Amino acid sequence: PLTRYAAFANADPYLLSYSDETRNSERNFQSTLKLNYTTAGGVVLRSLSGFPRKRIWNYYDQDATSTTTLPRTAQFQSVNEREITQEFNVLSPESQAFKWVLGGYYQQNLIDVVNNNFSNGNNTTNILVKPDKRTKGVFAQVTVPLGDQLSVDIGGRQSWYSNVSTGSVSLGNGLVVGNPGGDHSDKKMT
Repeated sequence: PLTRYAAFANADPYLLSYSDETRNSERNFQSTLKLNYTTAGGVVLRSLSGFPRKRIWNYYDQDATSTTTLPRTAQFQSVNEREITQEFNVLSPESQAFKWVLGGYYQQNLIDVVNNNFSNGNNTTNILVKPDKRTKGVFAQVTVPLGDQLSVDIGGRQSWYSNVSTGSVSLGNGLVVGNPGGDHSDKKMT
């Protein structure tokens, strides 16, 4: 109600008018692979691998009116994410009362985000962000039986996280006016 387009909005708040057709497409592909190998002593070696792929494509009418008096505003958004995951586990034999697991984990997310803003069909602002997120971890857990119906789980995990982003904010004429890039890393024991 406080924008310059408010006077051109439909009187019914549940009925929107558009000067640009809103479109959306989302696709997801997931592939996973689980491999187990049991040694002669009953120890299980396990590998869990994954490769999810997500693609989102949107086109929004930003002013939600069909006015031709003011500039039409719209936004194109594209997100392309590729993820790689890998986990390795070493598990105690099922026949043992005292259970344990050791493992390691790796995940990488590569994401391309594009936002292009338009006014009357002319490109006004372009935002590109490309984060590269990585998570690594090692963990261990033991289960100690205290009776037929009672046990205690004790475990720990060390995790490392990093994110390196590149990108740009530019005007429609190509003039770069900002950089949303940067990096961050941390680690934590839990």
